[in-house]
Order: sequence, then C-alpha cells, then structure tokens
Amino acid sequence: MTGLAPDIKWPNDLLVGRRKLAGILAEGVAAPAGDGLQAVVLGFGINVGLASYPSDLEARVTSLESELGRAIDRAALCARALAAIARA
Repeated sequence: MTGLAPDIKWPNDLLVGRRKLAGILAEGVAAPAGDGLQAVVLGFGINVGLASYPSDLEARVTSLESELGRAIDRAALCARALAAIARA
C-alpha cells in the first residue's frame, strides 16, 4: 500500500532507515491457578500521521506520512493490515 520496505529491528520494531515506524507488543496473561500462561495478547502500532515528537525522539521516530510526503487513508491501511494478519 505504501511501497516502503521497512527493516526489522529484533525483537519488535519496524524501521525505515534508522527511524522507528511501527512496533509490536506481546503481553502474557497468567493462568488463573498461576500455572504458566493462559494466553498471549498481541498488539501493534503504526505511526501514520505527521506528528511533533519530543526532542529526544525526533531523530529516532518517523511516520508513513512523513516518509511518503502524502496523506494515508487510515481505514484502508487498517483493512490491509488486518487482511495481511488473517492471511498469515
């Protein structure tokens, strides 16, 4: 959808150049009896819009709109991301 080919920074970041574009989070949910994990909840975030970042992050963070120089249809991006997850 964007033509960007981000790199993976192990274990959970997607980078364009040296700047973070997206991230994945995983959090374990303990079993009720305290016996290991009951589930793992996964989430991801994509920096879509142009934003002002704190000065200590400015050089390390980017967004789709910053990289592409154009607006991104968030609904279409969400639909494409969910479809890609479903295929995987």
